[in-house]
Amino acid sequence: FVQDIRNVSLDDGVGLTGEQLTCLHNPPKEALSIEDPSIEIALSMFIALEHSSESTYAKIQWAIQKGFPDSELPTFHQTKRILANLSGVTSVVKDMCVNSCAAF
Repeated sequence: FVQDIRNVSLDDGVGLTGEQLTCLHNPPKEALSIEDPSIEIALSMFIALEHSSESTYAKIQWAIQKGFPDSELPTFHQTKRILANLSGVTSVVKDMCVNSCAAF
C-alpha cells in the first residue's frame, strides 16, 4: 500500500486526462479578473457554501433573485463549470465501491 502511494502520478491515465491534465500542469499565471457581478456573487456563494448542499445554494440563489429580480445568478452546476474554466481545476469522480456498497 505504501509503495502504491509513493508511485502515484498525475500521468497514470486513471484520473485526469487530456485538457484537464494540461490545465493542472499549466495553471493561469495572470491575476483573475471577474467583470460580471452576478458571476462574482455566484462564485463567492459557491466557495462560502463548500460544505453545504446544492439545495442550499439553490435556496440562496432563489432568495437573491427574489430580492433583486433583474439579477441572473448562474445555477450551482453553471457556477461549478465557471470556476473550473477560470481555475483550470476540475473534479474527478471515481466510484470506489462499484456494486459493493450498501446504504443504511
